[in-house]
Amino acid sequence: MYVDDVVDGLLAAATSSRATGKTLDLGSGTLVPIRAVVEQLVLLTNPDVTPVFGALPARPMEHSRVANTEASRVLLGWRPVHTLEQGLAKTVAWHRKHPQPAVSVTQSL
Repeated sequence: MYVDDVVDGLLAAATSSRATGKTLDLGSGTLVPIRAVVEQLVLLTNPDVTPVFGALPARPMEHSRVANTEASRVLLGWRPVHTLEQGLAKTVAWHRKHPQPAVSVTQSL
């Protein structure tokens, strides 16, 4: 989910008396495999790159989780505005406009 949508959802929850004491999910409500995110990022950044999938074994005991956004929609009138593709495109564009040098954790201490 795109950061602007998260911020809008958090602000909606913080300013709504209907949200007091409630547990709300913020999300798209759609399960998106990591593979789909990687493939979209490849298209946006370097289509000549071929990601390698399957280097690690599948994790059969891992549970998939999808945000149940019904309460957020009903109580807050909130839902994300950006699609996954739009959010990733905006994120890539921001990073291209604001390149940061790579800094290791030990360098920043």
